[in-house]
Amino acid sequence: MVAIREVFRNAGWNPVPSGAAERGLLAVERRVARTLPAAFREFYSLENGPSLLEQYSNSDRPLRLAELGERPERWRGYDPLDEDILPFMIENQHLGAWGIRLNGGDDPQVVVEMNSTVPPVWQRCADRFTDWLESQMENFRLFENCWFNADGPELTEESLCLLRQYFGEGIRTYAWPGKTNYRFFNDRSNILLWNQDGMCSWWIAPKSAADVTAALDEIAKVGGIEKDLCGVEDRFEEMLRAWRLRSNFSSGPD
Repeated sequence: MVAIREVFRNAGWNPVPSGAAERGLLAVERRVARTLPAAFREFYSLENGPSLLEQYSNSDRPLRLAELGERPERWRGYDPLDEDILPFMIENQHLGAWGIRLNGGDDPQVVVEMNSTVPPVWQRCADRFTDWLESQMENFRLFENCWFNADGPELTEESLCLLRQYFGEGIRTYAWPGKTNYRFFNDRSNILLWNQDGMCSWWIAPKSAADVTAALDEIAKVGGIEKDLCGVEDRFEEMLRAWRLRSNFSSGPD
């Protein structure tokens, strides 16, 4: 199990233990009549745990300790604790929520629901809470440094095999925003892929301007998305046009 403090170090944050948070956790455990999973408990025992999650999310709202285990207003007549699920974060437009499975060991599975129905349909999001936290950090950093994106065809086993030849594979998550969310990396770029039925969204962050040509050559080779690529800013669109001219690709989608 990856230690929560290692997640903090990877994010460049110092974990701040809190006696008040520890007392709040004991109140949560009394409320839910269960011992909280160790990794989740360690995260919420830190004064700046929820702040870290709030910073490295898409403006989603982590629940405060006083809210954990309370019957949520969003599901009238339904209590997720009946399914051994403890919600801990609400999507920024209240369209969905994330929770942990309370019967899933020390580093519990994270589940997500985005259907806004009662009762909600919970789906596996990540196999471990610490993996899910790491994926939040990785997503945030990639979007901060993203230069190109594309909506291309759904990934096939062949395209995934090619990606694994040229890139290392990072944490895989599920259900939202893609059916399967892949993360790939090498010395030239980081890539986030939201794969779903019929299409795949690509988010590409080259390591530097000097790496753009080699990074795009690789991605075109493994993804076949050269005509679908767009620059997220005008300066990156100019880089893309120069690469297409050099590589003899057309200037945009057919």
